[in-house]
Formats: sequence, structure tokens, C-alpha cells
Amino acid sequence: MHTRAPASQKQFGSVNQLAQQPENTASLFTDNRQESNESKAMQLMMHGNPHHKEINGLQRKMDSSHLLSLQLRGKNIVQRAPIGAFAAAVPTPHGMFMDTANTVAHNSNVDGNANVAGRRIAVMRGPANGGVPSVDPHGWNWLRAKFLRLKGQWVRFHLINAKLGGSGANPLNLVPTTHALNHDANWRQIEEDAKTSANTKWTYLDVTPTYDPAYPAGIPRSIQGEWGDWDALNSQWITRGVMPATAQDNPVHNMQPYSDASALNLHTLKNLIRANMPNAKNNRKKIAKRRSLAIPASYKVSKGLDLLTNSYQSHYELETAWQAFLNIIKDEKAASVWYKIMNRVYLTEEGPAPWRLVYRK
Repeated sequence: MHTRAPASQKQFGSVNQLAQQPENTASLFTDNRQESNESKAMQLMMHGNPHHKEINGLQRKMDSSHLLSLQLRGKNIVQRAPIGAFAAAVPTPHGMFMDTANTVAHNSNVDGNANVAGRRIAVMRGPANGGVPSVDPHGWNWLRAKFLRLKGQWVRFHLINAKLGGSGANPLNLVPTTHALNHDANWRQIEEDAKTSANTKWTYLDVTPTYDPAYPAGIPRSIQGEWGDWDALNSQWITRGVMPATAQDNPVHNMQPYSDASALNLHTLKNLIRANMPNAKNNRKKIAKRRSLAIPASYKVSKGLDLLTNSYQSHYELETAWQAFLNIIKDEKAASVWYKIMNRVYLTEEGPAPWRLVYRK
């Protein structure tokens, strides 16, 4: 039978004291020295300190961000609970990724194509600017034919905002909307908040246009959307802002406020001049009496007709032609009437130049 050698008194005290104590393996390795106890007390104080807790929280967030960055390099982690995985997105450090870019059928024919822009979902972080609209969305030609001048009335609306990476060269990222809808304060807030987020964080934008059979093909009745960003700490997408459906009126019922100046002839131009002569405005009876009134040669009707029915490459070219026309008019009354007419004339600025003129009725 082997017996254990007595422990050193210097190390553990007397042999008798040790023999009287029950053997506890854990206690044999517990450091009860004074300096050790003071160190333990100091650690407990640190763990209870609010600053220490804040530092630990920041460290955990950094660790989580590091883990996310590793995932971004190798795995498709972009997923949002309400709609499932962003299957098409393969995130890299920065960029924009389309997950959903649906098309829907709206009426029978849209510029030769029955498919128009549907729901679009994109995720982005630090995306490149998608650019201003450089193509026409479906329905734009219908509006151009009806309203002649669209500037200031209708716009080519980015479903995914250009500064969030939405392309202005893709007709399926553009829909025609009224100027008022495009400048809706709630929409502006949604887009500005998403832009701020996308500067530093993975951000998503989810936009859905809704169509109505009564509307011209390709023109939505309303648009709704939402945005959110990636919560790296909890590994989930958080919805930050929701835009309820914002509607626009059916343009079929809107009045045409412009006439095509290129369709004027000497007869119609003379009536337009008479309508702008003194005491003639907004008075049909007076205008009717003046229809047989000869217009003096000083009004230069033929030269004015050439000015109005021509097309122009730029505003500068139109302004130059207008100044040259004024230089040949010596009659102050004639000049006054022509100023009234030209204050209602606009370049269409639709499609590639040269542009024709329209005048407000």
C-alpha cells in the first residue's frame, strides 16, 4: 500500500491541519493569495462598469461586422424575411444587385410590347449613379402624342432611384408619372433616407407600380414602396420606411393644353394674331368681328409663320431666330402682339432634337 508523502508545511501549513480537512481537488488549485484576491475584486468592478459593458458591446458589433464581411466575400447572405432570399444577388464590397425585376402585361399593346415594368427589388451599398433617363418607358409615346409638351407635366420616373443605382437606360426601370407624383414629399423622404443608408450599409428598395385597365398602356395608376437596411448585429433585414400607394389621375381624361405650332397655316395664324390684339382677349364676339379685319403688313405674318413652324436644335437657336424676326418689325403694336404670342410658345424638348414648337391655348 502506497502512502502519500506529507505536504510541506511551508506550502500548505501543518500536516495536522491538512489531514483534518476533507480532500477537495478544486480547492487545491484555488489561488487565495492577497494579491490574487485584490485582482479578482478589480475584475468584478470592471465587469460592473457601464463603460466596460459599452466596450464589450462595440467589440461584439465589430466581430459581427467582420463575420458579415467574410460572408459577403463568399456567400449569398442577402435575405429579407418578408420575401425570402435575394437569389440573384451575389454581394461584393459595393454595388447594386437586382433581385426582382418583374414585367407585367398591361393592356394589349405597349409600343409593340405588352410587357411593362413590374415590381422591382434591389439591394445596394455605395452604388454607382444609374444616370438620368436616356430611353423612353412604355406609354411615353402615347403621352407625347396627346400632350405635345411633357416637360413640367410628366416625367420618366425611376422605380429604383438613380442615386441608388437604378438605371436610366433601362425602360423597365422607368414609368411615366406626373410631375406632382415625382415630387411627392413622402416619396422624396423615402428615397433620401435610403440614399443616406446606402452610403455605408447594405440597403434594399422595394417598389411596385400598380396598373389599371382604364389607363393607357404602360402608365401606372399608383406606385408604392419601402426601404430598409441590413442589421449586421442581428443578421436580419429591417424595414425602415414604407410608402403607401401614391396615385395619379388617368391622363385619358386630362385636357390637352397645347397645340402644335407646326400645324399652323396663314389662316389659323391670322386668327391667333387677332385674338391677341388689344381688347380682343377672352371675348369671342370681339374676335369674331375682327376675323374679317385685315392685318397690316407690319405684322410680318408670313415671316412669323416660318418662325413658328420651323424646328430647332436648341433654345439658343430659337432665341436667335426670334431676335432676327423682331428686328424686321417696326410697328410697336405688332411687336406687342407678337410678344404675347411668343410668351405662350415652347420647345417640346421631347425625344432627340430638332424639336418643334407648341403653343399654350
